[in-house]
Amino acid sequence: MKICLNPQISVAALGFSLVLLNGFSRAEPSFGSSEFACQVTTSDGGQGLVLVQANSEDKGSEVAASAEQVRTILGNLSKAVAVLECIRHPGGRFKDANFQLFYKDVPL
Repeated sequence: MKICLNPQISVAALGFSLVLLNGFSRAEPSFGSSEFACQVTTSDGGQGLVLVQANSEDKGSEVAASAEQVRTILGNLSKAVAVLECIRHPGGRFKDANFQLFYKDVPL
């Protein structure tokens, strides 16, 4: 028995299958298993707090550095430009005593 397939359809189907398999093989959970609170410097020169879920402190720092809307100590919204420190949330303490007071007063 001879089966003749249209080569254009076969190539398209194969390509679609590879895209599906590739997509599923690279799927990662959206959130990590730990929570971190990060002290960041913002584009307006202030400092702000970013809370993130990540699998590691390094990944948490990376996520916090790209935060678009950060509430600053002065109450403004600004973009994060640099991470100063990340701590485990809850339970960690910031080295900067003034920022630690701000962190404790934020309703979480």
